[in-house]
Amino acid sequence: MEELENEVVRLRKLLAGTLDWMQQTAEQYQLRWLRAKYIATYKELTGGLPPLAKPLRPSHKPSRSAVDCNSPVINDNTPPPYWMRVPQSDSTVELWSTARLPFEPKGWMRQMRDDLRQALHQIRPETDKSFLQAAYISTDTGYFDTENVLLYNVGVAAFKHLCLRGISFKHIVQVPPSCPVTLSGETAHFYRYKVTPTATLPLTNDNDTIAKWPSNACPPLTQSTKPHVIWGLLSQQVATTIVREWNGTFGLELTLSVPKGAVLNTAGLVKPLLDGIVSSFHTHDGSHLSDVTNRLGSLTGLSSEYIETLLMDSDKAVFGRKRLIYPRGHGVQWAPNDHHCVVATLHVDYVDRKEWTLSGRLYAIP
Repeated sequence: MEELENEVVRLRKLLAGTLDWMQQTAEQYQLRWLRAKYIATYKELTGGLPPLAKPLRPSHKPSRSAVDCNSPVINDNTPPPYWMRVPQSDSTVELWSTARLPFEPKGWMRQMRDDLRQALHQIRPETDKSFLQAAYISTDTGYFDTENVLLYNVGVAAFKHLCLRGISFKHIVQVPPSCPVTLSGETAHFYRYKVTPTATLPLTNDNDTIAKWPSNACPPLTQSTKPHVIWGLLSQQVATTIVREWNGTFGLELTLSVPKGAVLNTAGLVKPLLDGIVSSFHTHDGSHLSDVTNRLGSLTGLSSEYIETLLMDSDKAVFGRKRLIYPRGHGVQWAPNDHHCVVATLHVDYVDRKEWTLSGRLYAIP
């Protein structure tokens, strides 16, 4: 019995030392994610909240509302507008927020983005076959691109080491899971990033397929690749369309084969691939046709007449006719209905050949 009591005392001291280290390190290096983890662990073990030290980088501007971008992130007297948790597995990051993360955020939302980046950088995948699963859970069905919310608004550099073998993202329309703490407003937005050693295939079947295309050669891709490269590739490629038209939400499954040794940030490929692929299954309504065909001709090296034929072709336009492309600056701006893509998976295969290839399919989500 005495040995057991001694062991309990030893473990308590060890745990107390660990909690002290978490708190001191979080405050010393301004790591909000670690402070959140410390508070959540303390609450789980004791049933209460620890006495908080001074807030981390509090704003000196007054709070105006529950989702005010200038309100303090953590304050002794008011609930925070977001909460982050890094489970003991250290392969998952979870984030609850009172507002959806925008592009170029300000105030506390910028702090939230920076904290999320720090937490993601701390993940160390077990193997070089890491696959990233990103999920956004909210009842929000507004006009936004899921890949922007989960990846690009955070910054794709934060994900480079987490998706060597691929990446998936999805938007789940439902009430977010309960937040461990009370936030300053409605907990309407939940983000989860999980790294797995192997890819998880989507639960779909061929009966859901809208369109598909076989593996074909593509140029080497980087995060600076523009959508017109992918549009040109898919528009000239034979694709099998299973349905004539689809106006609802849909998913995308891609397989990209690259030479062994290729260095790429898979997260940075998602946007140009998605924009280019979805654009290739639209037909343009003819707006500014001469201008955009000339601009695309300069970008692609194809003739304006041939580009016009590709833009106006309706044979595989399962997503319908719309103003697909605009003149912008010296180039063009694509405007496909990619906000309807709520699930996507990009698998990366490293192969013993120099050629890059891309295959995929679009599938319906009722």
